[in-house]
Amino acid sequence: PSIGDPMFIWYTAAEGGPHFSPQVMGALEGVGAVGLFCGVVIYNKYLTTVSYRRIFLLAQLGIMLYNLSDFILVKRWNLLVGVPDVVFILGDDAFGELVGRFFMMPLLVLSSKVCPDNLEGTLFAMLMALSNFGGTVGEFFGATMTDMLGIKNGNFDMLPQAVIAKSICRLLPIPLIYILVPDLTPQDPIPGGDAKGSSDVNLDSAPSAQEPAAEVVGKVDSEKDCAIRWRGEETC
Repeated sequence: PSIGDPMFIWYTAAEGGPHFSPQVMGALEGVGAVGLFCGVVIYNKYLTTVSYRRIFLLAQLGIMLYNLSDFILVKRWNLLVGVPDVVFILGDDAFGELVGRFFMMPLLVLSSKVCPDNLEGTLFAMLMALSNFGGTVGEFFGATMTDMLGIKNGNFDMLPQAVIAKSICRLLPIPLIYILVPDLTPQDPIPGGDAKGSSDVNLDSAPSAQEPAAEVVGKVDSEKDCAIRWRGEETC
């Protein structure tokens, strides 16, 4: 479940909240972009030889820790150890975007390896549609949960409990990782899969670059004549 809207209100306008300014909320986007870049670099440098299952597992656990960090902020524990709200939220948002890359990068790599030829656009559109659908369902369940907990009309007493519930739900997809994800690394070929771009053309019969054009044309015409005579049960 997603509780982004209640958290945004708590960030900016709730009594006892951090009261982040519009400038701080805008800076989150810039810091998030830096996290995205760092995630791509770390993946390309260190994770291309790690199995898909381990990558997704670590990313799922990282997202759970990222969600639990909201509990620290809501309880104001960061102030007890001397960490300002702005520093905490900026670092937290960058970490969340970084971990998010560990989902998307191997997903796209695996999809590109199993995707049939000429269906790349369709597959990518389907992945984005499923991602958006999952986000919409998460927002629906989050709105239902916050309404059941009474988080509305400026009442945020049960917000810490909502954050914990959201974080625990991040553990639910872990069993599916070992059911749906192959035990391969991004560098491994897909077993039984044809190489991308392969076709039924016999490359051995293709004319070489050094073969004269006249001989190529003559060879094609000769093959056509043979085919015609073969249909008439004649031999070449």
